[in-house]
This record gives sequence, structure tokens and C-alpha cells, in this order.
Amino acid sequence: MTPSIDLRSDTLSPSTPAMFEAMAATRIGMASRGEDETVNRLELVGAATLGAEACVFLPNVTSANLLALLVQAPRATAILMDRMAHINQVEWYGITAFGGTVPWPLEGNRGSLDPTAVEAAFLDRNGGRTPAKLCVFSRTSAPIAGGVPISADETRSLAALAHGHGAAVHLDGARLPNAAAALGVPMAALTQGVDTVALSLTKALCAPFGALLAGRAEPIEAARAMAHHVGFGRFHRAGPRHGPDEPRQCPAAGAGRGCIRVRRPASESGRRPAALLGRAPPRGHPPRHR
Repeated sequence: MTPSIDLRSDTLSPSTPAMFEAMAATRIGMASRGEDETVNRLELVGAATLGAEACVFLPNVTSANLLALLVQAPRATAILMDRMAHINQVEWYGITAFGGTVPWPLEGNRGSLDPTAVEAAFLDRNGGRTPAKLCVFSRTSAPIAGGVPISADETRSLAALAHGHGAAVHLDGARLPNAAAALGVPMAALTQGVDTVALSLTKALCAPFGALLAGRAEPIEAARAMAHHVGFGRFHRAGPRHGPDEPRQCPAAGAGRGCIRVRRPASESGRRPAALLGRAPPRGHPPRHR
């Protein structure tokens, strides 16, 4: 049988042996009480990597997006987003059922929102239309739109526009490392201006589990509390799950790119090697599914 590589999705990226070594070596603490040192370290370094004030670990990006929207969009308001955004295509039922909010999809250009359309949506009150109180951007366009990375300047400009109308801004950064590698910038450079950002640890970084929600301290602490209300807040034996996720900023060789290294226990020779995981998708790679 001819060997094959499954490229349908980066969610199928295999984790590294170093990750499983880290899981085996992790000490267990009560994460829900802030007593798991691995979880605490992951959240601290995750916040620094993403240029944020605070960070909370969650099971996946869907839960991170949901919590970010629940704590920042009041009930009976609308959330502006690209029509092809994953939140609009797949995750909309969560914000509607749990948050009492509605997606307000706008026509974009491969993930890029038109500032004129965003401005018009904030001003639209025809027929008693629900006011928009949150704006969602994606760091890369949805896979069905080609996965195009969105520039830091564009995000900052749109975020400033939304803030000017009193709205919060969330960044769905599920594949933030891909965008950082493609644009040749640190991940923190791509989160400037937003209030919250979600990052998957299982896609480009191929960790076996988890996601991060980072941002300003106020919404992150509200999301940490809300996580207990919707069933995401208690991870017993969380440390072994976090062990392979432990990130820190580093420059990719010669490119100054944002990436994450995952530590593993010292080998018998006493060295501490690391697995470099942040990388850009290869040229010609087909659009990836979430």
C-alpha cells in the first residue's frame, strides 16, 4: 500500500513524541483552584506570546469564541462578522442559544471586511434593527475563502472603527500561527487593537488538546467565570493535557516569525531540546477545514 499524508485538515497534524513525554512528566494540580503549575505557566506565557493582559485555557476554539462573545455582546444585540466566517457558518447557534445575540453577516473579500460596510452596519437603524455591539475578525479567512492572512494594519484599522462606535472586538485567531508565519511577524503583532483573541493549540501547533482565549483582563476574567456556567470551567487532571502546550515566544530561524516551542523533560544527556512547531503551510496546500 502506498503511504499517504492526509491533508484534509491541520487538525490531523500528528503530535510530536516530545509532547507526549511532557504529558508523562507533568505534575497534577487542581486547575480550577489555580493550583496547577503547568496550567498557570501556560496561561502566563500564552498571554505574553499574544500580547495580552490575561489568558485562560479552554478545550477548543469554538468554546473560546463562544465565551468571548457571551461576555462582550449584551443580549438582544448583533455581532458583525464576515459572511464566510466560521462563527457565522458553524458556530452561530451557540451565541444565539446561550447569548441571545444574532450574527450580522457582511459581504467580505476573502475574509477582509470592507470598512465602509462595517461603518454602515453600525449606523443602520432601519426598521428597528438590532444594534451591533461586537465585531468579529478572523486572522486568516475561513478555509472555504482560501485561508488568506489578514494584515495587522487592516485589523488595527477595523478595530479602531468598531471601538469608535462603542463596540468590542474579538479576533478568531484559530490559525494565528499560520498567519504570523506567512506574514513574517510575531503573533502579538497581529492582535494589536482587539479586546480578545482565540488561539488553537491543535492546528498549526499540532498539540493534542486545547485552545487559549487571551485579551484585556476584564473580559478574560469574565470568560473564566462564565466557563463554569456553560460547562468548560473544570478540567480535572488538566496538567498532563497542558504539558505539551507550554509555549514561549521565539524567532523562527532568520525570519523573525512568531512561533511556539514545546519543552520536553531533560534527556539522559542533560540537554533540553525543543520541538519547533510554528510554521507556514506549504505552497499549493488546499484550503483547510477547521
